[in-house]
Amino acid sequence: MKPSVLMSDMKRCPSCHRALPRSVEAFYPHRGRKDGLTSLCRPCQKQSTLSRARAWQQRDPVGYRAYMLSAHKRSYRKLRD
Repeated sequence: MKPSVLMSDMKRCPSCHRALPRSVEAFYPHRGRKDGLTSLCRPCQKQSTLSRARAWQQRDPVGYRAYMLSAHKRSYRKLRD
C-alpha cells in the first residue's frame, strides 16, 4: 500500500506525537473541525482539560467553587425535571 493511503486513515496527536486511527475511539468528536475530531488524542485531551481546571482552581478558588456549585445545581434540576 502507498504511504499516503495509510496516513489518510491515521491522525497524529500534536501533543504526544503518536499516530492513531482517525476514529472516535482515539479522538473526541468536534463538530467545528474539518474532520469532525479534536486535534489532541483522548488521553492528551483529558490531561489538558484537567490541568486547566486545576490551574483555574488554584488561581481563583472562590470563583471555581461558585461555578462548580452552580453547575451541580443545574444538572440536578435537569435530572429532577
